Amino acid sequence: ALCSHMGELLTEANGVPPDCGNFAALPEPGNPKHTSAFSLVFASVHQALTSAMGNGAGEESTSYVMSDSEKVRMAALACNLVTACQHPDVADSHLPAVVLTQALSNRDDLQEVAWMLLKRLRKEAHMQTDSASVFFKVLMHAVHMVHRDAGVEVASDLSVRLLQHTGVGKLALGMQVALIAALQAGVQTAMMAESSPGFLEALVPWVTKHIVDDALLLELASWVEAEGPSFASPGADDAGS
Repeated sequence: ALCSHMGELLTEANGVPPDCGNFAALPEPGNPKHTSAFSLVFASVHQALTSAMGNGAGEESTSYVMSDSEKVRMAALACNLVTACQHPDVADSHLPAVVLTQALSNRDDLQEVAWMLLKRLRKEAHMQTDSASVFFKVLMHAVHMVHRDAGVEVASDLSVRLLQHTGVGKLALGMQVALIAALQAGVQTAMMAESSPGFLEALVPWVTKHIVDDALLLELASWVEAEGPSFASPGADDAGS
C-alpha cells in the first residue's frame, strides 16, 4: 500500500511540467547542517492542514489541493526519506527500487533523488560484500519493475542510466561478483513462465557496459547455457570479442 501511495505521488509530480515547481533544496541524508527530510515533510503537512482548515472553518473546511510546486516538493522529500532510512523493513521493500525508477524522470529534481539513493547504496557496496549484493539487487529490482510496467525499451533505458552512475572502467572484484549474481537472478526471473517476455533484452546494458571482466561474463554465459539451453546470454558474443 505504501509503495502504491508513493507511486501515485510520483506520478502526480512527474505530471508537472519540467519548468514548473522546481525543488532544489533536498537535504543530504545524515548531514547535521541540513534540516532533515522528516522535518521538512512534517512542516509541509502542517502547512497544508492549516490551509485546509481555513480561517476558523473547523470541521466544515474544504479539502486542500496541492499546488504543482507542492506536489514536486512532497514527492522529492518522500523519496529523500527512503534514501535516509536504513531500517530493514524499508531496505527490503519495493521503495528503494521505486525511488531509483526516477532516474527516468524528465524532471532534474526527481532524477536527483534517484542519484542520491544510488550514491548511498554504491558507497555502502564498496565497504562490504553483503552491501554490494544489496546494491545490484535493488538496481535489478528497479529494472524489472519498469519492464513489467513500461516494457523492454524503457527498462533498457533505465539499465543504461543506472549503470552509467555505477562506475567507470572495471569495477572492484567484489562488485563484479555481486553484479554477476544479480544477472543470474535476472536470468532466472526471465525464465519464469509468468515473467513478461523480453526481460533479458533489458539486461543487455549490464553486459555491454564493460565494467565486468570478460572471464566472469564467459562464466555467466556457461551458467546460462547449463540452466536453460533455450536462452542465450545477452551480449555474450560481444563480451568474448
